[in-house]
Amino acid sequence: MPLKRSLSDWMMLFGLVITWGSAFALIEIALTAMPPLIMVAGRLVIAAIVLLVVNAWLGNSLRLPLENWGYFAVLAVIGNCVPFFLITWGQLSIDSGLAGILMAVIPLLTLLMAHFAHHSERITLYKLIGFVIGFCGIVLLVGPEALRNLGGGAFIAQLAVLGGAACYAVNVVITPFNKVGNSMITATATVLLSALIMLPLALMRHPPASLHLTADSVIAVTVLGIFGTALPQLIFYRLVASAGPTFYSLINYMIPVWAVIIGALFLQERPEWNAYAALALILSGIGVSQIMRRPPHPAS
Repeated sequence: MPLKRSLSDWMMLFGLVITWGSAFALIEIALTAMPPLIMVAGRLVIAAIVLLVVNAWLGNSLRLPLENWGYFAVLAVIGNCVPFFLITWGQLSIDSGLAGILMAVIPLLTLLMAHFAHHSERITLYKLIGFVIGFCGIVLLVGPEALRNLGGGAFIAQLAVLGGAACYAVNVVITPFNKVGNSMITATATVLLSALIMLPLALMRHPPASLHLTADSVIAVTVLGIFGTALPQLIFYRLVASAGPTFYSLINYMIPVWAVIIGALFLQERPEWNAYAALALILSGIGVSQIMRRPPHPAS
């Protein structure tokens, strides 16, 4: 049976769009004075501290069986450490438009993998049509000329972003196999392990004495850790458990739309016709993908 989407599912999805969609500007600020490894480690350490405090305040215990920690370690590496670094490093060499197109393959990868991993996430004609419509909207939004740079001089950076996108898709598909029902514990344990993995790597590569941090970069990473990492992680695990991997993957279409809206509201940007046409395509694709076939009526 297909999973039903409740109002709370849509609210959590929009919450992730707002938090993760607003994180790109903070990343740009932080990267002006921080190497990618330090930025990734910094946001994870801050997020881990926040989640540990909240988890303790709620009275949750992290005394879990070893097999649970092994599963959380896989989530930490595939869902945080590897994609955070690959995408951040890749965006040093390619523009955001091309990165947006590359990241838009996540719904397709998730759709294909979830089809084989979960009985409730089978590929339907509506999901496939919705993906095609939404992807066309992404291409139109960032500009078709971004496609001309595919395979160019920054090919390795493009592969890095695609690798990060693939990691995210795998992470979304394996998340429902979590045996710990408490999303707060899952988020805390996963981010904690991510921070413990990335912090030593970052400090070995960039000793503290070699860093020249600015106040803006530190503030940006702090905000990114709280609102761009800790809070979204908590929402993410609840949403995937509630609505399934394919529904969650729609976020990758909606984040570029949010970026356009933010630019228009707060940066006095004036979107051109393609932005409005892309918005219509993306929303149409999401709508089509959510159409569910009614089960046939039993013969009387």
